[in-house]
Amino acid sequence: MQRTKPNDVLQIVINGASSGPSSISFYMFTPGGVYSAFQITYDPPDGTTVSPILLTVVDPDVNDYEITLNGLTPSREYAITAVTLSGTGYSQTKSDPYVVKYITGLHLELYI
Repeated sequence: MQRTKPNDVLQIVINGASSGPSSISFYMFTPGGVYSAFQITYDPPDGTTVSPILLTVVDPDVNDYEITLNGLTPSREYAITAVTLSGTGYSQTKSDPYVVKYITGLHLELYI
C-alpha cells in the first residue's frame, strides 16, 4: 500500500545572530498533515554534525525546531535540505525537498 506523500517543510530560517564561522543555526517550521519524521542533510558534508540528521516527531503539536550544525568550514556555502517523512520501511514516502543556502561567517585572525 502506497502512503500519501507528506506535506513539504514550510520554511527554514537561518538565525544569523546564533550562527558563527563554523556553525549554522536555523529554525525549521513544520507542515500540517500527517508525518513521522524529518530528514535534514547539508552539503558539503564536512563538520562534526552527521549528515543526514533524522528528527523523529515525538510531539505533533511542535511547530518548529531549532537546529545547529557545528564544526563547519568558515567562508563556505552550505546547502541545507529538509524533507518530511511519513511511514517506515518500504512504505515510507518523502515530501519534496525544501532547500536553503547559507555561507558560514568569515574566519578572521587578528595579529597584535
